Parts: sequence; structure tokens; C-alpha cells
Amino acid sequence: MASLEDSVSETNAAGGAPEIPKFQAEKVNREEEGTNIGVWALLSFAILTLIATAVKGFVPLDLLEVAFWAGLAWFWYKKKIVNQVSRVVVGILAILVSFGECYSIARHSTTNYTYLQMGSHQIRIDNSAGRTDQLWTTGWKPMSYDRPPINIMSEGNLFDIINEIHIQNGQWSGEEICFDVQNESSYVLKSISVLVTVTPKSNAESPSKLVVVLRPKVTGLLDAGDDGPLCGTAAPFPAQAEWSYEPQSYMGWKR
Repeated sequence: MASLEDSVSETNAAGGAPEIPKFQAEKVNREEEGTNIGVWALLSFAILTLIATAVKGFVPLDLLEVAFWAGLAWFWYKKKIVNQVSRVVVGILAILVSFGECYSIARHSTTNYTYLQMGSHQIRIDNSAGRTDQLWTTGWKPMSYDRPPINIMSEGNLFDIINEIHIQNGQWSGEEICFDVQNESSYVLKSISVLVTVTPKSNAESPSKLVVVLRPKVTGLLDAGDDGPLCGTAAPFPAQAEWSYEPQSYMGWKR
């Protein structure tokens, strides 16, 4: 009867390799499966953090967190980590990170108001948008923001702004210039700067120019979809002259 050594020798001589025992193959599969679960879990943390960052607004610190999870996933894959304790840690992290990021996304994707009463005025603060509104007879209108306004002309196409923000019916009375403004854009307007050119009818005098900053006269800010007068201070209108204007900048906030 052939010995075990003779059987192995015959197998090797025939050009084959000893068959890997079944339990060893199952062990290898479990290790690969454990490694893949850890890698995919860590990558999902990076993706979830990236989504939360996009919803809240990109912040360098949040992007560092995304890079941290992605780097940890790469480290896990390279080191083939399958330790049982490591799996438990990843499971706990999955619960904590998922709960935290989902809460952050829900908090920033929903409106959160704080209501105040200031004398006869009703005020509400939109904590997510950083905007304070006042209640008028026509509804809630923005009155202030917790961040500086931006020049809307730098955010989009000038042609679109001209078609969405209409300035008309200019009147120069005393030391005030007023226009009727219709805001069909998606921005809340704080002010509009116009370059006013005064042309004397007498050829002996040269034209003069001045910049006038127009602001909403009634509500303080002109909400998206609203219309109303915007006025600015200027010198007394000179007699025997004509005037024209050209918009220079539009300051406001994205609604």
C-alpha cells in the first residue's frame, strides 16, 4: 500500500500541485470578504461626508475629513485588515458617522425658524440661511443677512441680469433720484449703483458724472419676485440740463 509521501511525490511528478484543503480556501475567502467590507464601509463614510459637505457648503475642514476616510480605506485595503476587533470598530463608526451626517444633511436641507416679537413688528430668523425676515401685510420679507452681500454681476451673465432686473421711470426730485425696480431674478437686492451723466444744454459746459447708490425705500431689501422704488441721494438737479444713467453693480444675496 502506497504511503502518503509517495502519493504527494506522484502528484508533483505529474506536474500538478497539492490540493488546498477546503477549510483553507474558506479561510482565504472570509479574509477577502472581511477586507472588502471594511474598505467599502470606509469609502461610504467618505462619500456620505462629501454629500453632507455639498449640502452645507464646502468647508476645507470637511474636505479633510473626506480625505481622511478615503485614506483610511486605502490603508485598510493595503494591509488586508480582517481582525474581529477592527470589524467591531468599523461597525460602531458606521452607526455614529451615518447618524451624524444624516442629521447634518436633514438640518441643513430643512428650514429652521426662530420667531421674535419686537414691539409691533414680528421677526423670524432663518438659521440655516442666516437671514432675518419681517412680517408685512404682503407676507414675510427679508430685512437682513448675517453675511456681506455679493456683486450679482460677478455671479452670472450680465445679459441675464439686465433681463431679470428692470430699472425704469427714473425721477430726479430735489436731492433724490428714484427708480421703479422690478426684481425677477433669484436674488434679494440690497442696492444698485448707477452712473448718472448730466449733460447741460449749453455747449459751453461739459457733461458731469456721479455715482448714485439706490436702495429700497420701503422694505429695506427688495425680495426676489418683488417690485418697488429704489432711491439714492444726489446733488440738486441742475437747471437746463438732461441726464441719463447706466447700471454699474447689483448687490444682494442668493435667495
